[in-house]
Amino acid sequence: MSIYTPFLKFFRPRRLRAFYRLLNVTGSTRVLDIGGGAFFWDLALSEDLPLPQVTVLNIRPAGDDARSFLRWIVADARASQLPDNSFDLVFSNLLGLNTWEILRARNFSPTRSDDLRQNILYHCCPAKAGCADSK
Repeated sequence: MSIYTPFLKFFRPRRLRAFYRLLNVTGSTRVLDIGGGAFFWDLALSEDLPLPQVTVLNIRPAGDDARSFLRWIVADARASQLPDNSFDLVFSNLLGLNTWEILRARNFSPTRSDDLRQNILYHCCPAKAGCADSK
């Protein structure tokens, strides 16, 4: 058993349910998952939560993370060409501190608010920088 296993089993499902509850995530919510993969969304299925319309933007191909319910875009978030108003929420997990700047530089324009920081809803920094969910 990995040292991370207890954390994954205890905290991730609770964090996932809070994400859904606080942000009213439904099957029609359009989510951009920056640097993500299948883990979080597989967990949603295992918790009997509705799957939103998820687009994963990652610099690596899907490989073993390929799922029929995930749209996968292989690109660098700093240079992606996503149209405005394409997503309701942006989700990032274990990305660097510059997520806000990446999206601001790309003129990301979410549909629910003009305030970008309110739409980077779950952002977790690398462990060496401290880890905190922020809104």
